[in-house]
Amino acid sequence: MGGHPDRNAQFENITQLKQDYLDAGNPVISMDTKKKELLGTFYRNGSLYTQAAIQTNDHDFPSSATGSVIPHGFYDLKRNTGYITLGTSHDTSEFACDSLFQWWVNEGIIHYPKAKSLLILCDGGGSNSSRHYIFKEDLQKTRRAMLPHEIPGLLSP
Repeated sequence: MGGHPDRNAQFENITQLKQDYLDAGNPVISMDTKKKELLGTFYRNGSLYTQAAIQTNDHDFPSSATGSVIPHGFYDLKRNTGYITLGTSHDTSEFACDSLFQWWVNEGIIHYPKAKSLLILCDGGGSNSSRHYIFKEDLQKTRRAMLPHEIPGLLSP
């Protein structure tokens, strides 16, 4: 898998960065957006404890949906916890960055009040693609929005 000669070195570098951040008491989070799910009365495997019959659609056609939800998740490596935001519009870089801001305000600043920086691990596809300038711009806007809840070195220019 992967034909680049420096592929292993890339992962060794990421491993070292993660350890350095964790040793310094700074947060290391992994962020990812999952598959959009349709909302409605669709059949799903699992158990539901009720005595009443429940009618569901046997196919989840978009035309039968009452909406959709986009889960965007964060995994805190040090605390071994997850945080999920749900969007109802589109998977955009702005949504990814808004979700990051919400994680920081609701979790990050509480559990890492002395953090000097933040390491964000992304898969590099979709809304948080490192190849698209829009994500980088939105990330900088998010950093500025975090200023009242400052991490001094976060995304320093």
